[in-house]
Amino acid sequence: MTMNKTKSGREVMVVGVGLHPFGRFPDKDLGQLAIEAVLPALEDAAVKWKDIAVAYFGHVYYQGMSVGETSFSKLGLTGVPIVNVENACSSGSTAFWQAYWGITTGLYDMALAFGAEKVPRGPVTVTAEDAPERYIGGTT
Repeated sequence: MTMNKTKSGREVMVVGVGLHPFGRFPDKDLGQLAIEAVLPALEDAAVKWKDIAVAYFGHVYYQGMSVGETSFSKLGLTGVPIVNVENACSSGSTAFWQAYWGITTGLYDMALAFGAEKVPRGPVTVTAEDAPERYIGGTT
């Protein structure tokens, strides 16, 4: 358990951890990888799904929408807002920061941060077409 007392005076703790092994799992989709990490984390923390106020899911490559919600609804785990966080290589840490921020501000008492990824083979490429400025008409 890790504690940090914030400027607001609230103590923020990591109370549970879960992990899916690193590797290639062609028979599992992204949601399955996430679920297989989250369920042990909840068990480790002795926390029930209904006790979670909000969840933040960090991912990058998923080709679809609402993977967090879709994955957990298959297990009947609904009723918790899930925010899908995409921030390139720092998506997982951004999800963690969002959960931390929500607790330090007093917005939430219990938050879940998790991440999963299925990285395609080959180099990671970024093109001018990927630049967010392209969509808003800005340039750098």
